[in-house]
Amino acid sequence: MQLNAASKYLLILGSINMFLAVALGAFGAHALKAGLPPDLMAVYHTGNQYHFYHALGLFAVASAAGFFPGSRFLRWSGAFILAGSSCFRGAFMC
Repeated sequence: MQLNAASKYLLILGSINMFLAVALGAFGAHALKAGLPPDLMAVYHTGNQYHFYHALGLFAVASAAGFFPGSRFLRWSGAFILAGSSCFRGAFMC
């Protein structure tokens, strides 16, 4: 499989998002656990899980874009996954 520009870009974005998901999960598990009530900790955990799933989705789209290099559908899918993840993070932080 030859990586094209779209699959490389999506792979980089997926890697960054995966790093952030792991780092924010560790931050929540260690730094926030003592100061956050259990109900808000559950909300934080759910948000972190969705962030992780979005990162996995970006990896899946990057892999598929390597097999179908000219697919506009896959580029749009990656853009929508990234936009959804960004919107969710913005709403979660409020």
